[in-house]
Amino acid sequence: MVCRRMWIGSCVAIACVVVTLSAQQRKPTFDVVSVKPVQRPNVPEAMEQAIEQMIAASWGRQGGALRVAAAHVQTLIQFAYEIESYQIIGGPDWMRTDWFAIDARPGAEVSEGEAKRMTQSLLEDRFKLVTHEEQRDMKFYALVRARADGRLGPYIRQFGKTCTREMADEAKKAFPPHDVDPQARGWSFMRADCSPGFASVARNLSVLFKDLPVLDETGLTGRFTYDVQYISSGTRITDVKNALEEQLGLTLAVKHGPIAVRIIDSVQQPTEN
Repeated sequence: MVCRRMWIGSCVAIACVVVTLSAQQRKPTFDVVSVKPVQRPNVPEAMEQAIEQMIAASWGRQGGALRVAAAHVQTLIQFAYEIESYQIIGGPDWMRTDWFAIDARPGAEVSEGEAKRMTQSLLEDRFKLVTHEEQRDMKFYALVRARADGRLGPYIRQFGKTCTREMADEAKKAFPPHDVDPQARGWSFMRADCSPGFASVARNLSVLFKDLPVLDETGLTGRFTYDVQYISSGTRITDVKNALEEQLGLTLAVKHGPIAVRIIDSVQQPTEN
């Protein structure tokens, strides 16, 4: 009899553990969610990526609400899991081409981290998204310092944790004049005031090159003001690499290494509101 009571007690304890773990694993959800397919925005194809980046930058800044007029499912996944496009493997073409209007609101103000977890729940509930994470050996461009002594170029200024617009403007006064005509065909630039590191530069270069992702391995910390200008002759990678080396003291090195990727196991067109 004693043994039986002990066995029942153990079962209750195990059940409690299962319930507790289940509660811990349950993701938060938006209180109100609207998902509607919409027509492609009337913008040039070249502007779509810029629009996507602006959309992503605005998420989580309205008390955790997710309100976008048009976004791809892939962009939603990037936001929800804090990954870049090259880290998403598989999935149907419509995931990267079809546009959806999203209006999702939490019951109370939440952090950006909570908003991202809620977006994961939205994807799982409305798009039936199933994914898993893997490490894959991939070739990539590493953004690194070009000079052996680590010295940076003439068109960049490194600050500590504090950087103001006034400090950035003063630093730019010391930059040498550019000999590039802004009216010339193929003129391009990369500029930033008080940018936190080079992760955003690496992301933009990944979009520009398309063939390989770019990862920030400069090891540089703090905030940076820089102004890169160049004329593209058609060999975009060569032009950008030369500009980075001459103006910032950075370069691109081809490497192999393990990169975390998210595999799309399954995804469906959204359910009705």
